[in-house]
Amino acid sequence: MKSTRAMAVVVTLAGVTLLGAGVNAMAHDRGVPGSTTPKVQAAPTETPKDVAIDPTDLVIEAPVEEAPTEHRTDLVLDNLVWDTIPSWPTGDPEHILRIANDPGVEPGGKYFLWDDVENTRGGQFLIGSDVERPYVGDWKAAQFQAAGDSVQVRYGDPKKPTEAKTIASYKKAPVS
Repeated sequence: MKSTRAMAVVVTLAGVTLLGAGVNAMAHDRGVPGSTTPKVQAAPTETPKDVAIDPTDLVIEAPVEEAPTEHRTDLVLDNLVWDTIPSWPTGDPEHILRIANDPGVEPGGKYFLWDDVENTRGGQFLIGSDVERPYVGDWKAAQFQAAGDSVQVRYGDPKKPTEAKTIASYKKAPVS
């Protein structure tokens, strides 16, 4: 599910149009494979050298990135929503699940993932896209990749998972 992000920038200044195009130029500068260097082309028109530039003549068109929709569609979500975060080091969108609504639980517990089919720990939470933690203390930090067919987000003592409260979950949708 690799996504390609393209960028095009158009700047018009005093009758000169500059076009810039590239994909993740910063990554290219750092030696990340698959990146391209931005290209700049000038399309000059007859413009005097000593021209006063009115800032209202400056037109900048910035890229608008569409949210990718490539995620698992075979899951039934309960208090979870799909979201994307930039992956490290490329910045490509990475699909994650996060808790949709504040569960309103008493402080003192931890959020952790539980595989209710296997009765084992169900994975780890992502901090950014490159750091994983077995549990988090804030529901807003409870974001993770979907793995397996059925996982619950539980709140309580990770050492006593059967006593913890189920806050959110996903399971594989029944085949019709």
